[in-house]
Amino acid sequence: MSKTLHHTSIGLRRTSCFIFVPVSADQQVSCSGVWSLSPDVTLAELNRLLRKRFGTSDQAERFRRMCARRRKLGEELQQLYNELRHLMSLAYPRTSSNHTSTVGHDAFPEALGDPSLRVCILDKSPTNMEEVLHHALTLEALDRSRDVELKAMADRADHTDK
Repeated sequence: MSKTLHHTSIGLRRTSCFIFVPVSADQQVSCSGVWSLSPDVTLAELNRLLRKRFGTSDQAERFRRMCARRRKLGEELQQLYNELRHLMSLAYPRTSSNHTSTVGHDAFPEALGDPSLRVCILDKSPTNMEEVLHHALTLEALDRSRDVELKAMADRADHTDK
């Protein structure tokens, strides 16, 4: 389903300036900060406030890069976590850590590239990205120890057969 963009104009008293804010058709524009401005607000100040509220022009691209990021073969979980945190800080430079933690909480399990690991992690109901990392590290360690144990059992079986 494609979203049609339209512009919302915000007229300012005592100026001939109109600000056009692109929004999707199903999105409501919250301009409470704009309405409470003093009449002598400068265009630069208004621009700063609107950028803070609606983000930068390349924010969507950075968000897409973060969501498309998948774990590389042999990549450590901590490396993946660090890169996702970096991409989040680029996509949301002035956003609260609560918001970025929620975004990371959703993006990190997807980035693992392992559907069964993702389900196991989400089943533990992590509340932030750090908990996702903790659960992923724990599950991966358990998986590795199981592999070592199975290999040891197979080696013992080979030695008893001889």
